[in-house]
Amino acid sequence: MDTRSRYEDLREAIETTVENRLVELRTAEHATVVSWDPVKQTMVAQPTNKALIRKPDGTKEWVQMPQIPDVKIHYPSGNGITVTHPLKEGDEVLLIMASRSPDVWQQSGGDQQIIDTRLHDLSNAFCIPGFKSDAKALENVSPDSTQIRSDDGQTVIDIKGGSVALKAQNTEVQVTNDAATMKKGDMKIIVSSSRVDLGGTGGQAVMTEGGPSTKVFAVI
Repeated sequence: MDTRSRYEDLREAIETTVENRLVELRTAEHATVVSWDPVKQTMVAQPTNKALIRKPDGTKEWVQMPQIPDVKIHYPSGNGITVTHPLKEGDEVLLIMASRSPDVWQQSGGDQQIIDTRLHDLSNAFCIPGFKSDAKALENVSPDSTQIRSDDGQTVIDIKGGSVALKAQNTEVQVTNDAATMKKGDMKIIVSSSRVDLGGTGGQAVMTEGGPSTKVFAVI
């Protein structure tokens, strides 16, 4: 049976055909990491959006989409500097499907002729790590600085104008134009251009020849 006979006019037939084709095009997909290869800088991705299929008996069923192998990972990079980080199984990522096959470019770089003409295919995917669902959203995101941090906030590199701070659980280091401060538990050391303070305000007493003191310093 000619499917065109099902539609009242040509416009409706064209619109339906285009819509059916668009359903098959992939532009971006949420996914999770199945495995990660740090040498090849690729990963195996599991799309998290299920596909609705029609079974031979006419019923419909939601099914898991196939895993995508050899997905190239995007790391922020420019001017000879790259920020890298490991991935682990279950990490949430965003997959971007190139409009044309990236195979030749991925292997050789530069300007390339397109050999495979597949469009917006799952196999054209690139991975952008870091996209999180609300269920895994970060807490206590800094509103006024740039941070590289662990998700639990226990390890942080914090950068803003005139200040760099590092935190590793109960050890903290802060560097400004005026001084460098290191704090470990209750002990604090402050280094400025002319002196070194041990203990100091909020610091624990240190032992000197004259006994415990919370304000010991050496003039440089």
